[in-house]
Amino acid sequence: MTSLTEFVNIDCVRQLAALREIHDPTHDRKKAKAVEKKAGSRHSVKKQKTDKDIPSIVGVRIYLKKLSTDGSLKVDYQYKKFTKDGQSIGRRYPKWPSLTWMQKNIRNYMLDGRYYYLDMNSSNFRLIKSTAKNFDLEPCRRLDKYVANREKYLTKFEMTKKDVFNMMMFCKPRADAPPFLTKMHTYI
Repeated sequence: MTSLTEFVNIDCVRQLAALREIHDPTHDRKKAKAVEKKAGSRHSVKKQKTDKDIPSIVGVRIYLKKLSTDGSLKVDYQYKKFTKDGQSIGRRYPKWPSLTWMQKNIRNYMLDGRYYYLDMNSSNFRLIKSTAKNFDLEPCRRLDKYVANREKYLTKFEMTKKDVFNMMMFCKPRADAPPFLTKMHTYI
């Protein structure tokens, strides 16, 4: 099993946990408004807690209890899929509690603004490009052009970035794929 350590701003987690424990959100409205604004919440400070808020309230409380005093938490990752003969395959997912399972605005607040969302439909091509460069592989001009001018190519091919991503990740491109993308697929 793989483990990674998450580091958060423990003061931000405590603030958020304290705010979420307030049953009447109008109590200490200035503090509540400031924390909610920093967290980027779409919920109004005046609004009462709803069932939708409960997982985040419980999650922050559990996370806070598990944190060490320096704001770190060891998180174990495990496979979700297994083959018939018991081999583990695919992506690894973190066990609870983990930042991965929390809402984006709560993660961002707990990380004190150091949270970045990676769009895998876009970043994979940049990762492939930099990996090829790091291992001195022959560069792919089409991949370089696509990364530099993605919007232009998406418009030209009338595709979304998810369409291109799915096409590149399958073993064989679609029959109607543009030659530019078919050649880029061959490289990848």
